[in-house]
Amino acid sequence: MSLKNVKILVAYHKPAPLLKSDVLVPIHLGRSLGCETSKDGILSSSDYQWMLDNMIGDDTGDNISHLNRFFNEMTAIYWAWKNYDKLGNPDYIGLMHYRRVFSLEPEVYQTQENINKVIDNKDFICQTFSKFSFLDQYKDFNEYITKCFKNLGIAMNILYQNKEYAECAKEFSQQNNIIFSNMFIMSKKLFFEYCEYIFSVLFAQHKQIKYNYNDLISVRACGYTAEYLTSIFLMKKMKEKYRFAQFMIRMDITSYIPATKHPINICFSCNNTYAPYLTVAINSLIKNASLNRMYNTYILENGMSSANKDYILNLQTDNVKIEFINLEKILIQENIRLEDFTINKYFSPETYFRFFIPILFKDFQKILYLDCDIAINSDVAELYDTDLDKNWFGVCRNVYSTYDLFNNKITKDGIFLENYFRYTCGIKNPRENLFQAGVMLFNIEELKKIDFLNICMKKLKEIGNPIFVDQDVLNTVAEYKVRFLPLEWNHVWYIQNPEIMKGKLPQNLYREYILARKQPKIIHFAGAIKPWKDRDKVLSEYFWEYVPQTVLDNAVALLHTHKILLLFLRRKLKRNKFFVLFYSKQEKKHFIKNLLYFLKNKRS
Repeated sequence: MSLKNVKILVAYHKPAPLLKSDVLVPIHLGRSLGCETSKDGILSSSDYQWMLDNMIGDDTGDNISHLNRFFNEMTAIYWAWKNYDKLGNPDYIGLMHYRRVFSLEPEVYQTQENINKVIDNKDFICQTFSKFSFLDQYKDFNEYITKCFKNLGIAMNILYQNKEYAECAKEFSQQNNIIFSNMFIMSKKLFFEYCEYIFSVLFAQHKQIKYNYNDLISVRACGYTAEYLTSIFLMKKMKEKYRFAQFMIRMDITSYIPATKHPINICFSCNNTYAPYLTVAINSLIKNASLNRMYNTYILENGMSSANKDYILNLQTDNVKIEFINLEKILIQENIRLEDFTINKYFSPETYFRFFIPILFKDFQKILYLDCDIAINSDVAELYDTDLDKNWFGVCRNVYSTYDLFNNKITKDGIFLENYFRYTCGIKNPRENLFQAGVMLFNIEELKKIDFLNICMKKLKEIGNPIFVDQDVLNTVAEYKVRFLPLEWNHVWYIQNPEIMKGKLPQNLYREYILARKQPKIIHFAGAIKPWKDRDKVLSEYFWEYVPQTVLDNAVALLHTHKILLLFLRRKLKRNKFFVLFYSKQEKKHFIKNLLYFLKNKRS
């Protein structure tokens, strides 16, 4: 028997991991609307271009792309109906979503041979019906009741007047089976019948609805209605003895993403104080991540609050996964106390958790460590794929400390910084070899050959009171065992005026720093100055670009009126849960300063 040609449209309205094969055809919904505001906000020009490059649109030929805000994924179905030949005139046509698929084995979607085994001359495939009544699904979604139910009634009344579907519609309204997404695979004949039926109802409903265009939920009433109409159509075809199969829906599409390259492993170390800033770092990671790579993100912590963890976990996407690793047990196992880690006012014990990385991730080949106070402006996959050969780490030079060395800086103890690095730490050539530890690509394959943790702890004890805490230890034990990376991967911002370094650094290092400053791939907000405290500082815009959609953005939105500001000042910030959760007393003052900045600029 000859193979049936099967095409399954995968509906997208924003960038997401790309599901594309000989069977799967990604389609951009509402393309004619371009970058206009949708339920997910405004689509950026770069995101729009990505969708142009990677998928067809619903805006060619006979189409209703301009109605996407009303009809949701139904604009893709309409396009397929009216432009069927552009899909190669397939024997079967289907629809799935960028974040939900039929729970079939991933390889089923890769070849026509595999999908044909599932089709097996059936007339249609659909989602397994859920045991919810016509009304019960609204119990936990009260906002939909007033906004959608009246409009749903319009569609049902239209069906009640349809002799062919009236009986099935009435039966549907009284039973407890329904599907909640317009997903299916149908024979061509059945698909055309389905389209004739559903669009006759939706267009008639659309004409009768009085929309509140300021409410995106009510605007999408026809799209919600389509789920009921699809359920009724499928129920009717089941009664008519059409051959069919039902499958569960899978929301986790990780396994369906083509595994072209190894996943990217990333590690942060964080405490409660830095939790809100970590959300910004992770958001910047997500915004610049390749949609065809997996990013496994691990956060080392010791007692982080559940609230902070939830804020961070809520950032997860289909291809950026987040997992917390509590170090309490391993600290006990290694007989190490937090008091063993020498810290000062700028650092916390969590910075030393880097020492444990080769043990924690011994099954990996490599892992990328990142500080929390960063903004990522490029895909870290490029950095992660760097070949380290036999080197322990991939790192960037420490420009600021090198500048201090060349200018004979004296420590608070009255000795030259160079003497501290040479004789206290034991670094043979600090002028050439110092690196900044906020971005480190760990070569686990090499590090697990040695007892890295004990080497570091022994060196920490020898140094006694390192100025730059664990960074000094790492520089000492790893000298001549690192590959230096371009400075654009760890561009330290606290040099506000780089001109001061001209003529006071090796010429090649100065040139590289200036070049990296123009387009930093990772900007590192190291030092006492922070962009959330001093928004007006040079390069702080790199941080604030990624604040939207994070817990910091939510806080700003809540406080963004004079009334609330005065309330907080009156109560002296004592009762505000956000501040209590995240900020020290000093940081609260800085936040108010920046809040006033927001209000000033909002007025202007």
